[in-house]
Amino acid sequence: MDETGNTNSDDAIAALVRLAGRRAPVPEDAAARVRAAVHDEWLQTIGRRRRTRWIGSAAAVAAAAVIVVVMRMTTSPQPVTPRVVVAGGQTNGAVIYANDVYEVANGSTASLAWGNATLRLDSGTRVRIASPSELALERGAVYVDSNGAGVLVRTPMGNVRDVGTQFEVRLTTDRMRVRVREGRVDLQHGAMTHTAGPGVELDADARGGVTPYRIAPNGAEWEWVLRAAPPIHLDGRTLAEVVAAVTRDEGLKPVWFDETAQNAATMRLHGDVPLTPVEALDTALVASGLTARTDGDRLIIKRRK
Repeated sequence: MDETGNTNSDDAIAALVRLAGRRAPVPEDAAARVRAAVHDEWLQTIGRRRRTRWIGSAAAVAAAAVIVVVMRMTTSPQPVTPRVVVAGGQTNGAVIYANDVYEVANGSTASLAWGNATLRLDSGTRVRIASPSELALERGAVYVDSNGAGVLVRTPMGNVRDVGTQFEVRLTTDRMRVRVREGRVDLQHGAMTHTAGPGVELDADARGGVTPYRIAPNGAEWEWVLRAAPPIHLDGRTLAEVVAAVTRDEGLKPVWFDETAQNAATMRLHGDVPLTPVEALDTALVASGLTARTDGDRLIIKRRK
């Protein structure tokens, strides 16, 4: 017991050892097995340490390589080629990029702003638009108002190049038809180039033959072009502007028949409701106190009685 009255722990342990007496000696064969086991474990531990150092070194090298790759990718990014917009839907706001395929469902039509030109597509038409001035017609019909853009329409049966014109190209399984309203087109069919001017149709077959015909610039076969036209907003437009837009799509020439009609031509219209071309023309004429009738290729506009 120490000065505080507590038993010293070392003295207690010593007393217990004396009471237990000497431990029996370990048999020699057991001691040998223990020494052998300890030696084997020592060897394995040394090996594990060596392998751990090697693996750690390899991991460090790999990590360094990853860091180098990441740094290279960060400092030298691969250039991204931007997609080029070549056309846009005038009714649905669609955006068409270079080499996109545009397809019109059966029973529908479409109108696109195509570069400097306007492009109408008939029901069931499929086109691949390569650029703002070149497309491939795979089936159906397109109508182009090029505004002098100089566009190229490719088909499996020949290529059509315009010279400032309004024209239609229609493709079926064994024929291609090109019809011209204004200007001129050149049709490359096989080894030959055929030219068509206003009021001419070129009928090309799969054997290489091309037959020209005279056609009217308006009529039932052109009606789909008017159906495919984008809506017209009257607000801020003059009557003359509306008449000019609609008669151009119909293949007609406006004739302002009397003084009342001529004076009304500059009248500004109002109303921001989107209208079809036919609706826009009828609405504008009624608002201006005028009427109109078709006579051949002319639209005669005069005072309403």
